[in-house]
Amino acid sequence: MALSEDLPVYKVTVKLLDRLTDLQPNLPRMVRYHHGDQMIDICIDMLVLIRDANRSADKQAFLDQLLSKQHRLLLILRVCFRQKAFSTGKYAELLEPLESIGKQVTQWRKKSKSNG
Repeated sequence: MALSEDLPVYKVTVKLLDRLTDLQPNLPRMVRYHHGDQMIDICIDMLVLIRDANRSADKQAFLDQLLSKQHRLLLILRVCFRQKAFSTGKYAELLEPLESIGKQVTQWRKKSKSNG
């Protein structure tokens, strides 16, 4: 079993967390303190779920929760974008790792289902 920190999905999630942390101070005040905090908290939760799934023999529940968190973060990003909290370019920059996380977790889930 690889260390959680060495998994590609973990590295991409850390990259996304870094981007969100850099973005937060530049968000409009109403978005910064509500949605900005939520996005960072969800990303941290995702890192914990990756670690938990990696350690667990039964990964399905953790991976399901992880996909749910990924979807929730996507919804918050869409709300922020519609409220013009950031540019189209910044939105695309945030979507790229988020979509990568979703694809990697889906593949991990399929693989663990076939092995379990």
